[in-house]
Amino acid sequence: MFDKVRDALQTGKVVRFATIVATSGSTPAPQQSRMAIIFDDGLKVYGTVGGGCLDGGILGSLGAESDHPQVTIATYYLNDDEGESGLMCGGSVLVMQETPVSGMLPLYEQICEALLSNTPTLLLTYWNQHDQYRKTLLELDGSIRGGDPIVNELQSELTKARESCIASRKTIVQESSEWKLVLEFLDPQPRLIVFGGGHVGKVTTQCAALAGFRVTIADDRISFANRDRFPEAEEVVCDDFSTIVDRMRIDQHSYIVIVTRGHRHDELILEQVITRSPRYIGMIGSKRKILLTYEHLKARGISESDLQKVHAPIGMKINAQSPGEIGVAIVAELIAVWRGALDH
Repeated sequence: MFDKVRDALQTGKVVRFATIVATSGSTPAPQQSRMAIIFDDGLKVYGTVGGGCLDGGILGSLGAESDHPQVTIATYYLNDDEGESGLMCGGSVLVMQETPVSGMLPLYEQICEALLSNTPTLLLTYWNQHDQYRKTLLELDGSIRGGDPIVNELQSELTKARESCIASRKTIVQESSEWKLVLEFLDPQPRLIVFGGGHVGKVTTQCAALAGFRVTIADDRISFANRDRFPEAEEVVCDDFSTIVDRMRIDQHSYIVIVTRGHRHDELILEQVITRSPRYIGMIGSKRKILLTYEHLKARGISESDLQKVHAPIGMKINAQSPGEIGVAIVAELIAVWRGALDH
């Protein structure tokens, strides 16, 4: 959604940006749900903070177009006694509403760059009653990556908020005698590389893309690694399995799924990716095949501790049998790791 704000600022359009920064009780959308409203021959709306009357209420509060930088924060209660809106969750959401201006364009460009490079960052928004509204993009160590300098009186509070935000990966909302502060953990869309463009690879790619993963599909056959077969993939790579990994950017934030057409290819890929310490590696196969693969790799110097990090057989244990079921099970496991419900 940050790219919508960036694009609007690049073209001189007025944009409003709404973000859920806290929730209480049952709500239709989680923290960090976002909606961008762009004034461009009327209104163009991207994203949602919950749909129904909640989005409508925010749209209704916009008022006239404005290119003055401003930020407000408001609580919306989701308890519609009449039931007309369909939002009878009973909870509430705290929504930060902003009007970014052209001077903030470099900041939004840096946010988009960090997200595309798979780099987690912290986004600080703070303001006071004198209508001073500032935004700063921070590295996890607290150094400034872009945006405004931080006022001295916020430094001690920010240190505590930063530690809490990194530990929980949740948005921190604080208020001092003068400043209101919102600190968000910006976790990039996870990058998934699927080795194997067969039936399981196809379903895995489709489901993972729907779940929010940026997917690269890799195979050594052009008939299985092409844009027509994988329109939902961000990238399609065709190369020999002995060299294909060298073309990939794999780091501690990457997710790897190995579902090639044969045990020999799976073993070859696993040997190449395991030493790069991605966040997740999963490999398809029977228990016998996996044990044999591990014996071969240990004989070639791969440690037992590294092999223990591999999810094999891959996927959540739901007795999946068909390629479709296996693909769903794989993506369920990916989501569980991504969202912290399963150790990686």
